[in-house]
Amino acid sequence: MSTSNTFYNDILVWQLTNDLAAYKARVYGIRARSNTDENALDAIHQTLKRLKFRTNTIKHLIVVTDEPFTTLEGHSLEHTIQACQHAELIVHVLGRNFPEHKQLAAETGGSWHVVPQD
Repeated sequence: MSTSNTFYNDILVWQLTNDLAAYKARVYGIRARSNTDENALDAIHQTLKRLKFRTNTIKHLIVVTDEPFTTLEGHSLEHTIQACQHAELIVHVLGRNFPEHKQLAAETGGSWHVVPQD
């Protein structure tokens, strides 16, 4: 998103909840914006920083994107993979047939699936 030629990420991270109604309200409240980059690498790092996981759990993250991985915060794919490995976060990618989508999933113990195009 651009404001006065300044680019920034509009990334929302919500704490995990057992409240299904609250979860649905958040998900249904998400509105896609056109002409914005998804900056998935930044979103993964924000998730690692902000989300609080219980101890002794297996942590999974599902990344859904139809775009190549991008960043405004300077994260490389390799740095992102290392951060996920360090946090013991398994990343599953529902994405395109891009090598970096497959690499992120494979190197964090996750799975890659093609995102439907229709």
